[in-house]
Amino acid sequence: MQKWNIGELSGSRKAFRVLATTDRSQVATMTLNKGEPSGEYGTDHPESDQFLYALSGSGVVKVEHQEFTLVPGELILIPAGLEHQVIGESDEPFISLSFYGPVAYPDEGTA
Repeated sequence: MQKWNIGELSGSRKAFRVLATTDRSQVATMTLNKGEPSGEYGTDHPESDQFLYALSGSGVVKVEHQEFTLVPGELILIPAGLEHQVIGESDEPFISLSFYGPVAYPDEGTA
């Protein structure tokens, strides 16, 4: 069992960090500065759905050639296999939580 405080997560400046992994799911945090992409446009978790929840700042989420702006308190579902990319949009770092099911990165963060 693990517990996190939103303040602790918001203070992380590491671009991507898996917080915990179970047999069936995973949670990670991501921090992107203005103009910084999450990676190449594509998918690196083709078998896992991703729920992306914005904590602070704003980001542009590109999914299958559609664009969505995500701001604190908003959640987007990126179904498994869809090409996507997230880009920090605001002067304040875009900080988000991602929930994956099933596990997207099996070698990181065990609970």
